Amino acid sequence: MTNEPSGEIIRCADGKYRWVYEKSLFRDPSILLLVLKVLGITVLIIWAFYMIVLFMDSASPEDMWEATKFNLLMFLVIMALGCLGYFLYAAIMGGKYCVVFTMDEKGVKHAQHKAQVKKATLLSELTVLAGVMAKNPSAVGVGMNSSCTEMYTKFSAVSEIRVDRKHETIRIGGNLVYVKDEDFDFVLGYIKEHCPKATVR
Repeated sequence: MTNEPSGEIIRCADGKYRWVYEKSLFRDPSILLLVLKVLGITVLIIWAFYMIVLFMDSASPEDMWEATKFNLLMFLVIMALGCLGYFLYAAIMGGKYCVVFTMDEKGVKHAQHKAQVKKATLLSELTVLAGVMAKNPSAVGVGMNSSCTEMYTKFSAVSEIRVDRKHETIRIGGNLVYVKDEDFDFVLGYIKEHCPKATVR
């Protein structure tokens, strides 16, 4: 394991390491880019499915081009709405995403701080309600997913570790572990030590 943690990471009586990380939602674009990436992939999948249906239905090239233009317009609208939604969320949350991490030999838990959970839950409930009233299943899905305030990753299930030192982020599976620069090597070393089969990128 690389060096020792600073006073920001505490080893508690139960042997688990715990630390709090506050991520600026306005200065750090990584979460916004992740949101836009997910939305973009969703639109791409819808477009590909639609193209397959049109092709199997022997649609003309003109019809396929019209469908592509419509999907491009939908992509731009969804990207714009994604940005607006993100900045609205950031403003309501006070510009910060506050996370409590708990890490031991078995895995790491990423949990939104209790002070922010009520706001996040209310926002997700409003998104679901708006989606139901508008008969929009994608909005309902986004709202239901955003209601999740915790994520736990077992080290035994990790096959890849992605390191983004610039944004103080270590990605293991779908979990994002945020850690300050002074403790980055310690946490990365601990994760690597407990995920010997994982590829580090």
